[in-house]
Amino acid sequence: MIKLNFVKNKEKDFIETWECRYFVRDSKPPHGFEHEYLKEIFDKWDGPCDEKDIYFITDDDTVNVKLRKSSKPKPTIKVRVLRDKREEFELWRTEINQMLPAPAKVWSHVLTRLNFKGDVDLLSSCSESHQVKKELLAAQPNLLHVEARKSRWRYFKLQGEMEVAKIVIGPSQFYSVSFESKSKNPGQVRSIRDKLPVDMLGIPKNYVRLLSEILLK
Repeated sequence: MIKLNFVKNKEKDFIETWECRYFVRDSKPPHGFEHEYLKEIFDKWDGPCDEKDIYFITDDDTVNVKLRKSSKPKPTIKVRVLRDKREEFELWRTEINQMLPAPAKVWSHVLTRLNFKGDVDLLSSCSESHQVKKELLAAQPNLLHVEARKSRWRYFKLQGEMEVAKIVIGPSQFYSVSFESKSKNPGQVRSIRDKLPVDMLGIPKNYVRLLSEILLK
């Protein structure tokens, strides 16, 4: 049995995840990443899970801020920060993953990451994602933002996880393929990736980079 050593932060119980993510512009999953094939080679799988995310993009490409509306009872505000890179894998720390309405101290941190001032008391009264979006854009009208609709499948092995997601951004359709692990290094989940035809997927990139490219075209 493989023993995993999970990433821990000494200051706070942050969740840190190694990720290697690919995007392919297509309306169907890449060959070799179809659900009927993947469910046979992984120990467990789950999905599809439908979600709608609103990403807020700043000049700092190490910060990922999004509102998520999914099958959960309440939408969430999530902040992730890029902490490290190791070859094609990136280490992302989840600083905030809070259901709405979120307390003022959460919004204070979100606004710091977005690098502008806003009314934290007003934001803390918002229980719906569209209300948060309205207030953030009122405080910063030029704030770049993108809505992405997703349908995600997740696959599990002891060495790590894999996600395949269909993504719709405006008129464009993508498939995302990612390999993820909460171990201290990405070596174990890399062993999963290297057994699959990732060469055909192009160069890895994260959501912030993809959405920045779409917005700045």
